[in-house]
Amino acid sequence: MQCPWDGWAPASLRFCEQQLCAWVTQPANTYSNIFFLIAGVFIIRRFPRHWFIAILGFSSGALAVASGLFHASSTFFFEIFDMLGMYCIAAIMIVGNLRRLGVFAKKESNLRAYSLYLALLTLALIINTTYTTSGIALFATYIAIAIALEIEIHVRTGFFKYKHLCLAIVCFGLSFAFWIADIKGWWCDPNRHWVSGHAIWHVLNAATIVLFAYFYAGSGIIEEGKRA
Repeated sequence: MQCPWDGWAPASLRFCEQQLCAWVTQPANTYSNIFFLIAGVFIIRRFPRHWFIAILGFSSGALAVASGLFHASSTFFFEIFDMLGMYCIAAIMIVGNLRRLGVFAKKESNLRAYSLYLALLTLALIINTTYTTSGIALFATYIAIAIALEIEIHVRTGFFKYKHLCLAIVCFGLSFAFWIADIKGWWCDPNRHWVSGHAIWHVLNAATIVLFAYFYAGSGIIEEGKRA
């Protein structure tokens, strides 16, 4: 039987949910991406004058589309864009923390901030297409860089408003537990197409992104009402 995505190279990652011979091969893993879109719209509407934080909202929306297409198709082509959507989030954390350290503090430095953001995404795209199994490791590297910069901010400035960041870390840790349980088959029903461990990963990660937005809004990254 010919399936809609048979002519495409299959994805390198396989999740618990059984792939269907349909335009949407993983229903639970596909439709749960709506929460990334909801998170993105919420962030943009909640922080309309925090233009830098709004980029986090747009990145969440981009992740919703990329991850939705990946899980709908189960193809390697869209898997790359799914990972790229994750890098959008990690890259904005890196650039945002550099901004808080004063690297991009001046108005004329905005172009350099955008350039670094695009460079990080381009690097991720090149590495993922060259080394197809490196996606998770590179994402972890980007997150580690963002954490290292956060530690440097604390050492230099004594900044200590970490309530939302701690909640985000807890939320992400819980989501990662569901990701592991799903992909390892520890909590798995392949024929359950309305919810899965990976779908819960999407939901909790959308909440994590919202918490990051609140954290950065209170971090002094940019003053409310001003566009740097």
